Amino acid sequence: MYSFKMIPIREFLDLSKNEISEIMNFINEENKAYDSPKINVKDFVNKFKNRKDEYLYFFIFKDNKIAGGFRFYKILIKDKILLHRFTYKNGLYYCIQSVYVLPNYRKQGICTELISNFFKSNNLLSKDTFETILAVDKKNIPAFKCYKKNGFKEVIERKVTNKLVGTSNYTEYFTEYLMIRK
Repeated sequence: MYSFKMIPIREFLDLSKNEISEIMNFINEENKAYDSPKINVKDFVNKFKNRKDEYLYFFIFKDNKIAGGFRFYKILIKDKILLHRFTYKNGLYYCIQSVYVLPNYRKQGICTELISNFFKSNNLLSKDTFETILAVDKKNIPAFKCYKKNGFKEVIERKVTNKLVGTSNYTEYFTEYLMIRK
């Protein structure tokens, strides 16, 4: 019924044109949901290719179509700053970003399948033990419940703000939780 695929972003250009097209459609659908601009595959790959950490995507397929996915990377925290927003302890982590389920596949348990199979994947398991972190908007109750169901615990709550250019004023956008699974 479901299948899963892990793809390093640096290998996107090696995929078939159909696979690239389907993945980019998914990424741009996700971008639209988060009010981010549409992006083409070369710009997307270039965005991640020079980063020190290797970014990968983990997708869930239903009936051979992408139903959801997220990107992730391993990160060694040395300066106690996590996700550039949270102070936490030093260590080696998986950092999950941009979990997204396409609208036609919501309320079908896809997110739970996606997260639980991420941890079951033989490709991820190694001799090392990693904690896994993610941030979630406090108002995104379905995602929050999914993460808790899959063993994540709230660590920190914080307000996401942005400084207005040329002023000392900050605008609050939303409140989010840092969640962790050990």
